[in-house]
Amino acid sequence: MRIAANRRSTVGVAVVIFMLLLANHFMLIRNTAYNLCVQSIKVKSLYDVRDYVAYETQHFRIKYTLEDRDIVSVVADTIEKDFKSVTQRLRHTFDRKVQIIIYPNLETMRRKLKLLPQDRPMGIYYGGILHILSPKIWIRDAGTEEIRREFAQQGPMIHELVHLIVDQKAHGNFPLWFTEGIALYYEYRFTGYEWRKDLSEQGSYYTLHELTHYFDSIDIDVAYRRSFEIIEQIVERHGEQKLLYLLDELGKGEIGMYGQITLESVINNLIQ
Repeated sequence: MRIAANRRSTVGVAVVIFMLLLANHFMLIRNTAYNLCVQSIKVKSLYDVRDYVAYETQHFRIKYTLEDRDIVSVVADTIEKDFKSVTQRLRHTFDRKVQIIIYPNLETMRRKLKLLPQDRPMGIYYGGILHILSPKIWIRDAGTEEIRREFAQQGPMIHELVHLIVDQKAHGNFPLWFTEGIALYYEYRFTGYEWRKDLSEQGSYYTLHELTHYFDSIDIDVAYRRSFEIIEQIVERHGEQKLLYLLDELGKGEIGMYGQITLESVINNLIQ
């Protein structure tokens, strides 16, 4: 009986030690699992376009169809031009080339990414890849140089690149409104394009709680606008370093969905 008791005691100690180790390394385990999930989605997405042509630049590897062979350099030049400024501004480095997929039409993009029939995106960040609709689809009846100008001013490249950076820095530990607000903010700072300013002038408004918990079920234009305004407010009141600090803390799990302090409570304190 003493032997059995000692065994139970040993097992109990082992369980306690395991739980302490799990608690201490939870975010490491969780971030590793999240990154593996992102990587598996990336592998699947790239396999789905295995018959696309590859075009490489210093920082990007772009997959495209022959229909867009006359436009791939426009996409590449646009994002390469801003790559250094964006990554330095957000204090981020990449250990490998960023993957981009250019889809020749909306139907293909919807099918490959399993989008809804009503979705009409110019770009989407998903699974570690920047997914881009061919500029020729939404910039019609234009020559290459005109497309180049329009794409640089109104295209989705900086917006989607910022999504990738936020995801890598915070490992998915954030609500959807937060990454959209940051992407819109830096898109505005780098290109001058401001999302639906008219909505602010009309007094449209959502609370932080509504954005955090009901983003997919509220008016999407108003939600995007409010997300942008909150991020802009944080930077104006506390500086850009505070925003980058939040991203670092989310990545470490000090705040956010898995920390003792929620991002919602932190931001409420910053904007009140």
